[in-house]
Amino acid sequence: MSGQSVESEASTTYNRKVNTIMFWVARTTPLLVGGYAVFVLLGVVKPSQLFSWQALILVLVAITIVAFNQRNTFYQPLSQQFAFYIVALTTIVFVMGFELVVLTWGVLSVATYLNYGMKRYYQSYLILLLFALIDIALQWPLYGIYHMYFDVMVFAFTFWGTTILVKIVEAQTLDHERLIKTRRRESLQYSRMQALINGLSDAIISFDNKGVIKLYNSATLNLLDTNKSLTGQNIDDVVRLYNKGAGKKARASLFQLVSSENKQLETEDFMHRFDDGEEIRLNIVSAPIRNSYGKNSATKEGYISILRDITKVKSLEEERDEFISVISHELRTPITITEGTVSNMMVMAQRDKADEAIVKGLGEAHDQIVYLAKMINDLSALSRAERGIGLEKEEINIDEFAHNLYRQYSVQAKSTGLSMDLDVSGKIGEIYTNKLYLEEILQNLITNAIKYTSKGSVTLKFKRVDGGVLFSVTDTGHGISKSDQKRVFQKFYRSEDYRTRETGGTGLGLYVAGKLSNKLGTRIKLESRLNHGSTFSFVLRDQDVIG
Repeated sequence: MSGQSVESEASTTYNRKVNTIMFWVARTTPLLVGGYAVFVLLGVVKPSQLFSWQALILVLVAITIVAFNQRNTFYQPLSQQFAFYIVALTTIVFVMGFELVVLTWGVLSVATYLNYGMKRYYQSYLILLLFALIDIALQWPLYGIYHMYFDVMVFAFTFWGTTILVKIVEAQTLDHERLIKTRRRESLQYSRMQALINGLSDAIISFDNKGVIKLYNSATLNLLDTNKSLTGQNIDDVVRLYNKGAGKKARASLFQLVSSENKQLETEDFMHRFDDGEEIRLNIVSAPIRNSYGKNSATKEGYISILRDITKVKSLEEERDEFISVISHELRTPITITEGTVSNMMVMAQRDKADEAIVKGLGEAHDQIVYLAKMINDLSALSRAERGIGLEKEEINIDEFAHNLYRQYSVQAKSTGLSMDLDVSGKIGEIYTNKLYLEEILQNLITNAIKYTSKGSVTLKFKRVDGGVLFSVTDTGHGISKSDQKRVFQKFYRSEDYRTRETGGTGLGLYVAGKLSNKLGTRIKLESRLNHGSTFSFVLRDQDVIG
């Protein structure tokens, strides 16, 4: 049932009750007035000084007409109102005299406002004013100006007093109507929001600061394989998270995970375990709910989490990575042998002064083999990282590591006409991280710097910073445009710059470096200017966790 229909039904019920009361009042009033006449005849009741039998007969006739007039016309309510007031006033005057009329009139006027509105309220007081003037005219010979002053003062105080009361009631009525409209709008918005989230394929759960579920959609029930209501339950009792790849006791808390962050959080490191032991891999995006936004954001009112089952996706990715790993392993040996064979043939062709076309063809074949070997190596490194192979950490002496890396690539740089510089600031000491990933990142950055630098130098820098170690590779090459800087870490992306178009590359080097850096808990930063070179840098913290 809608809010509008509920209100309409309530209003109808109220009007029905008012009409019933008015019906019986109208029909009992003639009996009361007639009884009063009988008491006057018997001398039981002393009539007021305005009493007359002619007026009493008119009162009885008027009351009877009002009580038993059942015609349903447009003018009936107005005529009944005026007749009712005339009857009521006349009856009161005959019984008590006009002095006590005003005391009763406040109640009648307020009732008029509640049933007929403000316009009729003012009309009722015009009727009262009319009777006050009649009373003053009748009483003037006896009391003079005193009685006029008394009637005017009583009328004024009664009018202003009831008007204030009516205005208060009117204000409360308006507030009530606004409240009803506001609730109706809120109900409509809630229904729309519920319909919206129910139409989404991802599970959406909202819970308060205590972890109690307040809102969810139908996809949540499908994901959790239940048809029970989740409202009022604790989020950790409903979504039973476990660390990916950990044992059965490695339970995690979604509420603690979300409440510990003040911003949006996304993770794929957890699984949900059903009662029968089956597990699904989840992508979880969570964010706090605030009552306002801006620089000085208000306190958190709760949290919302979006859950997505990525079990099939991850299974396919794992199969893909396993395939790449197997293929890379199987191809690495024949490619190495082929590269060595082609290299020897190039040397022999050059020594024997073979045809230039043969030498050129062998050179092109060698470049393609090297290109293929590089691609396989990058894919293999990426596959290992995605599958979590080789995540073991070890203690690395940075000074020794830096010099080994310098010796490995200084010859290659020199062969292309470049100089390689090593900048190790002070005694750096050790860092605890994954050596394989660190080497892979720096090797990709160094080979990239050598490839895209036609003259000048490549500088390797290692520096102890607050809480970790800074690694950077700087070149004096072509530089990278601002538009390309946003895309260089994308898979298979290669710049369309004419100066680099002819340079060979797989488009995977920086992508792999970016992925591996994420595994090490850091992010590669790029600073570059066209025609001035580029600097790739990242910081490994002493307490960084690989995962």
